[in-house]
Amino acid sequence: MKKFVFLCLFCLSALISSAQIDLGIGATGVFSDTQIGPQVRVVVGLQKNLFLSGSFNYFFNTNPNYGFDVDLQYQLLRIGNLSIRPIAGVNIRESLGVGLNFGLCTFIPADSFSIYIEPKYIVDNVSVFSMSVGIMF
Repeated sequence: MKKFVFLCLFCLSALISSAQIDLGIGATGVFSDTQIGPQVRVVVGLQKNLFLSGSFNYFFNTNPNYGFDVDLQYQLLRIGNLSIRPIAGVNIRESLGVGLNFGLCTFIPADSFSIYIEPKYIVDNVSVFSMSVGIMF
């Protein structure tokens, strides 16, 4: 098992070492749970139109909790500099466990950064709508 994990980590590091990596900060909200909080995000370019996105979310409410998202994004449409990417992935929330993500991520480039807007639907024990906005550097 250790050899398999090491092999996976080695392959992942080789893949990422030649990829473009963008870092971002933002905010996310889960509407049916009325949760909102900061988000830290990393987007790794895997191929020309394929991206891996990971984010950490901390939610402020009466019972604070956190969540992780790992999404695969495919650049479906590019209008000028505007990039539209459907997403599918996994969501892990402290309070609810593991769920699936489906949504759309839009990147709007500015001078030295990009603005991202990401509405998505999280399917788990309690399916919810979530919206994230932020800045990628």
